[in-house]
Formats: sequence, C-alpha cells, structure tokens
Amino acid sequence: MSEPRRFAGLSASAGLASGPAFIPDDVPQSSPSLNSLSDMEEELAKSINSSIAALKMLASLSDHEGAAILEYQIEMLLDPLLAQMAISRADDDIGLALAWAGALDDYIADIEQSDEEHVRARAVDVVDIKNRVLRELTGTVAEDFPVGSVYVGKDIEPSRFLSHDWSKGGAIVLFNGSL
Repeated sequence: MSEPRRFAGLSASAGLASGPAFIPDDVPQSSPSLNSLSDMEEELAKSINSSIAALKMLASLSDHEGAAILEYQIEMLLDPLLAQMAISRADDDIGLALAWAGALDDYIADIEQSDEEHVRARAVDVVDIKNRVLRELTGTVAEDFPVGSVYVGKDIEPSRFLSHDWSKGGAIVLFNGSL
C-alpha cells in the first residue's frame, strides 16, 4: 500500500477530505469503420442527439447553476459547425471518433489561449461534450468514480461532477480548472 499524500492548494469549499485516489482514464478514441460521408454524418448526428438527450435529463435533475452549465453545453452541441469540423477531417484512415476528437481538441486549444480567464474556464465544457460524444461514438459507458474517493485530475467535466453522488463525501484535486 502506498503512503498517503497530501495536497495543498486553493480551496473551493470548506473542509478536509481523505480517501482513496481516483485517477480517470482517457476515453477510447476508436469507432467502427463507416464507408461513406453520409454514414459518418448520420452516425455523428445520432451521437450528438443522444448526448443532448442525456444532458437534458441531467439538467432536469440539477440545481439552477448546474442546469445553466449543461444548457450551455447543449447549445454548443446544437451548433452545426462542430459536426462540420469533425466531418471535414474524417476519412477511411482517421475514422469518425478520431476526427471528432481532433476537431474538438483544436477548438479547446483555441479557447485555452484566450486572454480572458472566464473564456479559458469554458474549455472544460468543450472537453465534456467531446468526451460525451466520443463515448456515444465508441459505445463506451461513462463510469462514475467511487463514492468517498478523491478525484485527482487535470480538470473535472461539469456533467461528471453533477452526476456524481456527493452525499457520502469525497473530494476533488485538480491541477487546472477554475473555482
């Protein structure tokens, strides 16, 4: 068993937490081969629509602030430009999931370069929708982290935070992100 580690940093809420560390895995970035551009467009549209439905359900269960964040993500997914950016990259060699991830990674990088902190803070929303649609495209299930554990990562997606059961404790240690 490894030695306990202590982290010090800027606190977003009062209290002290301890528990086993949970370090999230990356989302798989492969999808079934699709033969035509229209098949790719159809599959991406289906994945985006499923993602929107899941976000709407989560928003209905969230408080006002959480619901507002999820509504912002829904509006982003409704923008046809995101799908167009991915489809323009997709071909037989790269595949739809990698095209989606690459297009959104470029978009995220642009947001992270903003001079305005509140704009940079929205990058995690794009990461969230990127990963949500990737899971739809690849058939991967989003796994929650154990109740009472300490989530340790670069950032935490808003939908992951909002869907987690915090009633029995837990904590978050982030190396990026905003309060």
